[in-house]
Amino acid sequence: MAIVPSHYFDAVVCIGVPGQTENKQNKKWIGTGFLVGRKEEGTDGYRIFLITNYHVIENKENIYVRFNKKGKQDTSDFTIPLTRNRKDLFSKHPNLDIISIQLSVVFLEENDSEFSFFALDNNALDLKQMNDTGVLEGTIIYSLGFPMNMVGTHRKTPICRIGCISRISDLIDIENNDTYLIDLHAVPGNSGAPVINRPEIIALNGTPHNQSANLIGMICGSINYSEKYSGSENDIPYEQNSGIAKVCSVDSIKEVVEYEYERTKRTE
Repeated sequence: MAIVPSHYFDAVVCIGVPGQTENKQNKKWIGTGFLVGRKEEGTDGYRIFLITNYHVIENKENIYVRFNKKGKQDTSDFTIPLTRNRKDLFSKHPNLDIISIQLSVVFLEENDSEFSFFALDNNALDLKQMNDTGVLEGTIIYSLGFPMNMVGTHRKTPICRIGCISRISDLIDIENNDTYLIDLHAVPGNSGAPVINRPEIIALNGTPHNQSANLIGMICGSINYSEKYSGSENDIPYEQNSGIAKVCSVDSIKEVVEYEYERTKRTE
């Protein structure tokens, strides 16, 4: 039985910018994004939002987002404009490296796109829910993304990586919805990747546990280890990836979705 639900892979997209030519092979894939669904009040439907890091789209006029096509060994690259008349067509979190862009479900369906989303009311855990169900230090987690331009040839296929939560209790104790830490070696292209908890069927000594796989955050950077080696004349700086990544919580993702929801409502 698969630990990560297959439709979660369809919720993850790669983000690119133009290369030297306009064909697919020369687009430069620079990061990861994923779709979340916000329940529309009074209906059974959802509004769909693309979530990624601000640093992935910073100073860019538009980006490409790649989807698979339904039932075909092929993909579609859609252009998403980021500005119009000097105004941003996305919402940025005021304190964190997160942005949200509302997408048209009708457009995706009309273009035969294969997509899914993390329903924020059903497939996601905020910090309180994580604490209540024991999704804390030591919990096994997975990320789905496109490190180092590894997008695939005929199909967009996210790469699944495994790690664990390293530190989170301090955020919950002080009610800080900022970032927590995971033991996972994040590399370029992993920015914006969703983080998913592994479901646990059993628990030790009656401790709480979560029996479903849920969105629990987004990779938003890594912590580098820095040191200086003393040479004969000058100190030589040395830096490497520590293998510890920073994750923005679902609380923060929900906040930036609300900003974008309100922004797009004003323009309707």
